[in-house]
Amino acid sequence: MVASQKPIKSKASAVQGKTADVLFINWSLTKEEKADLKSRSFSLEECDDALLKACEAGYKVSVQFDDYNECYACFVTQRDKKGANFGYILTGRGSTPVKAIKQALYIGFYLMNGDFAAYSTKVGREEIDD
Repeated sequence: MVASQKPIKSKASAVQGKTADVLFINWSLTKEEKADLKSRSFSLEECDDALLKACEAGYKVSVQFDDYNECYACFVTQRDKKGANFGYILTGRGSTPVKAIKQALYIGFYLMNGDFAAYSTKVGREEIDD
């Protein structure tokens, strides 16, 4: 966890964007995190491996164009109702579908160490710089 960003442990205090029993987790990368993410390779083979691991761990990963933010968005959700991340949607955004996937998986499984339900950030439009 980055020292400047504090985890939020309560569903009630997390980010706006609650739809039914689902809460969006939108993480704003710091300047250092953006640089780290850009420096990491993410070949088609690495993307395939990361998606395979996420799916085997019980996550659903979907990608679509986000008209509001004018970029591609990746959404990661846990399918198991008993899972710690169930009811949360982790988002990642990028100028291409693969970059959106890379960002979402980097945030959820590297920065948040798989415990993305505990984190939240402000909602708003950001410039895509991947």
